[in-house]
Amino acid sequence: MNQFYEGVGISKQAVHQYAQRQTVFDHRLMELMSEADDIRRDHPGCGVEKMYHTLKPDFIGRDRFVETFMQLGFRLKRKKN
Repeated sequence: MNQFYEGVGISKQAVHQYAQRQTVFDHRLMELMSEADDIRRDHPGCGVEKMYHTLKPDFIGRDRFVETFMQLGFRLKRKKN
């Protein structure tokens, strides 16, 4: 495994720190998703970008928030005339 890390050019410490950061990010994202579910329950027509401005998360930017929540299924269904 050490040869792999040397070949890629990263350290074990970097891999461990990345895993820790990703775990914290995933946990905070799950909390944010539950808050978004609460908002969507109260305001079913609230869009993803408006949700971002309502929640004001400090750990994720607007574009990444919108992209992530669109992939998670928070997109609004378009109504046909």
